[in-house]
Amino acid sequence: MNLFTETLAAYLKTEWDSVMSSLDGDKEARFIVESLDPYSAFDLFSSLEQHRLQALQHSRLECHFRVAKNLWQEWCHREGEDDLRKAMAKQGAVAENGELLWIDKEDKLTWYRNRTLPENKDGLVVVVLGFNHATDQGGLADFHIVDEERLWKHELDQSFILWIKRVDECLALDASVQEIE
Repeated sequence: MNLFTETLAAYLKTEWDSVMSSLDGDKEARFIVESLDPYSAFDLFSSLEQHRLQALQHSRLECHFRVAKNLWQEWCHREGEDDLRKAMAKQGAVAENGELLWIDKEDKLTWYRNRTLPENKDGLVVVVLGFNHATDQGGLADFHIVDEERLWKHELDQSFILWIKRVDECLALDASVQEIE
């Protein structure tokens, strides 16, 4: 997973956990994320699926991770649907009946916005990818919008030092503080 996608996943998980652990509130977390390339998106959703599985050990969640219809269509035009299906299948995101589990082919942004916490669930998490491809821009106001600027300000503190440290750690470079700066 690339550093941007890794940071995005960490941000979404932190915000998700914050909503679910809040003592007050409705335990509903709705995020709309800027468009990504398909392979970064699949890595992101795979990471979120792992987080969901961990959360299911102690709570009952309803989760929806979806790519906006127009973004999916753009990817298919550029990459080819067969290749994208194969990549999703490797991530376990294609059902036995062939349904693409992470794709909103019906353009149901309004449904995800209006979805409320079911009585038999402890929390609701919705992550829709592709806000710049959403047809209902007015409906985005009810979502927590996550884009490069938000990550730059809130996760990276307007510096690439976090990423440099991550590269240093992954490659075992053992860089000094001065080298990192």
